Amino acid sequence: KITNAVELGKHGWVLSPHSFMGGESELVKKLQNGKTEKSCIKYFFKNQDSVLLEIKELKVIYEQKPNLKLYFDEFENHYKKRDYMASAFFLSGVLENRMKYAFKDTDIKRYSKIIEKGINSRKELYFNKAKENGNYHLSIFIITEFLPSFQEYAKRTFTEDNTTNIEDPANEPQYFNRSWLVHGVRTRKVERYEILQMINALSCLEAIIEALENYKLL
Repeated sequence: KITNAVELGKHGWVLSPHSFMGGESELVKKLQNGKTEKSCIKYFFKNQDSVLLEIKELKVIYEQKPNLKLYFDEFENHYKKRDYMASAFFLSGVLENRMKYAFKDTDIKRYSKIIEKGINSRKELYFNKAKENGNYHLSIFIITEFLPSFQEYAKRTFTEDNTTNIEDPANEPQYFNRSWLVHGVRTRKVERYEILQMINALSCLEAIIEALENYKLL
């Protein structure tokens, strides 16, 4: 389960309460053999109604948080206009904020540390709490699917490596990376499926946050 979750995250898709579908192993094989990320939408969103439902559920979460409400409302307004560049800017800001809330400790500054050290730390704390409370059956998805897939998605979205450094235009990734967007170095428009990947990741992150808050780990 963890191996499949990691591979899906590397390909831009995160397992969440909305995306339990079965057949993850088969989908991973298809992705590794050349299936495009864009063509995987149906595995995570049944139709347009399911997309709108996830947006609605996220909107409710942010309604009482003024800064997040502002950014999420702007995302929604631009998304409805099919302005995916602008909607990506605002939605990625929400994702960054919530990621820091969930995984950032006082001694962590860089995104790479938040994603590696922060997530691994919360994973260990959550596992120990689940063990202490005997709730393995409730926590298994957090440990084996949600956290591993979100961690890989966050790596590619918020960090760069030698092959995606923004100093070299030839390194532009063929997937959404926030640095390439906010620093004005993208040469292609953001596509709708990249927004759906972000919505999917944010839904997963909110499920993780709820689980951590239930154990008073945040």
